[in-house]
Amino acid sequence: MGAGRVRCILASLCAAVILVGCESDPSYAGRSSTEWISRLGSSNPADRTEAAITLGKILAIHPRSPTVTNALVGALADSVDQVRLAAAYALALDGVRVKGAVPGVIAALEDTAHAEVRAQAALILGSFGSVARDAVPALTAALKDPSASLRANAVQALGQIDSAAVPSAPSILPLVHDPADYVRLNAVQALLKIRPGAEIAVPAFRDALGDSAFSVRAAAAYALADLGPAAAPAVPELALRLGDHEPAVRRAAAFALGRIGGDAGEITPMLRSALEDADPTVRAAVETALEQIRNAPASHGNAAPPH
Repeated sequence: MGAGRVRCILASLCAAVILVGCESDPSYAGRSSTEWISRLGSSNPADRTEAAITLGKILAIHPRSPTVTNALVGALADSVDQVRLAAAYALALDGVRVKGAVPGVIAALEDTAHAEVRAQAALILGSFGSVARDAVPALTAALKDPSASLRANAVQALGQIDSAAVPSAPSILPLVHDPADYVRLNAVQALLKIRPGAEIAVPAFRDALGDSAFSVRAAAAYALADLGPAAAPAVPELALRLGDHEPAVRRAAAFALGRIGGDAGEITPMLRSALEDADPTVRAAVETALEQIRNAPASHGNAAPPH
């Protein structure tokens, strides 16, 4: 074997040793993960918080590090909310999402006295997506919390958990009429994502078409569009939104009418009446909707929402 070949083999072995060393005890900011983990036992909450945040950064680079993961799961039981939240954020990172962390985050949602912490815990549970399906009961209970931020984050999280959150739909419905507009918006979007069935969703979206916030009205129209022909009972309300004072709502209404299709003799005249809209983006949406209806059923449901 030539000297050059030997050097290549040795270099490869060295690289492998270095890689294994990094994976077994990855470091950050000049300290190994073992050192950062030891700081989770500090008597100073600021040190423990810094350690949890830094271990999260390590986990983002080395998501398969069980030592780091286990240490952060343990930190979810810390007596200080700030430490618990830092650990929870780390464990909910994209590519990480440790299922074993969910009970600890649920505990933070349920047992802290601070509304802001509960709201952050709900937000983190949403980041877990379907992994957090066991959190559905706790999040559903949080929908009645006095804190608007918590209600907004809890209903958003239920939407992110997706179809596993269908049992929460009856509890989400009242939030379509919540005093806070951002809660109402999140409720509409959550119902769309969890898909509880047209018999539940359509009446809620029809109500939301008359909301005082244009963002909610537009979201409701796009939600009805997503339901397609099943949203036919909402056609009269959508027709009214073609005359909304906000162009974004008029665009959404036109898009929805095109997606719903159905009785062209009923919907086409409604859309044609909007062809003279002062906003060019609305006119474009109307023309697209008319085209969809003319070409139905072949092109039905294939267009993307206008922006």
